[in-house]
Amino acid sequence: MNSMSSWFLFACMTMVGWGLWGFFTKLAAVHMNVYQAMFYTMSLSIPMIAIALWFGGTPPPVLTRGSLYAILAGLAVNVSFVPFFLAMRTGKASVVVTVTALYPLITILLALVFLHESIGVRQLIGMGFALSAMFLLAL
Repeated sequence: MNSMSSWFLFACMTMVGWGLWGFFTKLAAVHMNVYQAMFYTMSLSIPMIAIALWFGGTPPPVLTRGSLYAILAGLAVNVSFVPFFLAMRTGKASVVVTVTALYPLITILLALVFLHESIGVRQLIGMGFALSAMFLLAL
């Protein structure tokens, strides 16, 4: 499998997993306390990390500059679980998941400002459509 097809396969696997995650999160948030649901959802993180390190043949990580960024990424995603679960409890799963799936817009803006990445007109138009979709879904 060449490098392009492998990344695409992994991206598709992620899409399916996150789709299932959104669906089961809605069910959990409706049928139990959202903070307990978060506990059960996140309780598999440590075992999954251990399995990934084992099968990846990677030694346990050491603290580096990259570690700081990884910790900040973990903090951002974990703090975001609280409003996500609360939104799933009362909102429509189809709308909540779609709105939160627009997170790349935040990444793009941060990359533009702090990493000085460039963006083309086509991408700007796509971002505009994504924002329009979010507002239309929220109506």
